[in-house]
Amino acid sequence: MALNDLLRTGPASTDIVLRTGGGTRRTVLWYCLTAVRNALMAPVVLFAPTFLTAFFLWLLDASGGTVVTVVGVIVGVEYLLAVPLLAWTEVSTVHRIEFAPPEAAERFRLVRGGRPDEWCPLTRLPAVRLERSITEPYEGDPVPVEETLVGRFDFTGEQVDWKPPAGTDAERLRKALTALLGPAGVKVELTTKRGVRPKPSSASSSPWISGGSGSANAGGC
Repeated sequence: MALNDLLRTGPASTDIVLRTGGGTRRTVLWYCLTAVRNALMAPVVLFAPTFLTAFFLWLLDASGGTVVTVVGVIVGVEYLLAVPLLAWTEVSTVHRIEFAPPEAAERFRLVRGGRPDEWCPLTRLPAVRLERSITEPYEGDPVPVEETLVGRFDFTGEQVDWKPPAGTDAERLRKALTALLGPAGVKVELTTKRGVRPKPSSASSSPWISGGSGSANAGGC
């Protein structure tokens, strides 16, 4: 992944894009409409407490009409609470981090789903942490090395996490961020954690599982 795709430099700022879209009031309407649709899943997710309530009402010898009414009220309340919660989550989520000027930045602002924040001095960003995790294959493992990278921007009062695309060169990214933020005193740290993928046990790797006097094919339907 080219650094130009990660750090997008424009005439006024250099942006780190965490999520596409966002940053305008027009998108708020879209997030609200999406929340109206997604909130339909809230009663499904909260099925257990709704079912328990209906079960206890049944134990108390409540009539069928009472149980249906109470369950309907609970489902309606769950839906009505989920709509603004989901909409607010989308509107307040950080989509981009803008640094200005585009070279040797002195200030930044967080661009959320619904609007950009006010510009703030880079003194609110004491450090950036790049955490790289490398998982190496065990001997004979056909799966290649896996590498993940997470960037953590430790703003005063808020931490913003960023997961660059797979294949991002962590060292080049550290150097690019240091060139952008280093003149303002922001320290960019890169830590690497290495490990070996655990080898599956012989029992889990075998397609046959013995039990009693017979055996069953674990790979069957």
